[in-house]
Amino acid sequence: MSIKYFKNRSQSFHFSLTPRQLLKMPGYDRFVTLVDELRVCISSMERKLDRRLPTLPNGEEKKRIIRELEGELEESQRLLREMQLEADADLQVPSSYRQQLTTQIKDFRAQVEQLRVRVTKVKAEDQNRGTLSDGRSVNQNPFFDVRF
Repeated sequence: MSIKYFKNRSQSFHFSLTPRQLLKMPGYDRFVTLVDELRVCISSMERKLDRRLPTLPNGEEKKRIIRELEGELEESQRLLREMQLEADADLQVPSSYRQQLTTQIKDFRAQVEQLRVRVTKVKAEDQNRGTLSDGRSVNQNPFFDVRF
């Protein structure tokens, strides 16, 4: 019996080990927990990027969401590091199992990197909206602009 483990909506991984073998694998429960936490973090970031940010006007709410996204990116990096440690923890696991975990971690890293690029782009756009072409802030009064 193989266990179907979803990577995303369109693809899935199949572990060729039986459930009993998987439960005996050291760190398996911890790895699955980390995967679940990472999926929640990724879906939260995607939801904020796709649904929340486009509807918000510029302002404090948008900046708060961007800060939350940056925090979630840091959290996802931490989860990826822990997943890698769990995958490398025991040298007695079969190499095919370790390769499956490593492939899964690589895919998650690619997803997180894509989200990082999107967050960086949104942050840059938000910062650029607050600045005029000559470098003055939109909120600055041009009559009191003193440059040295």
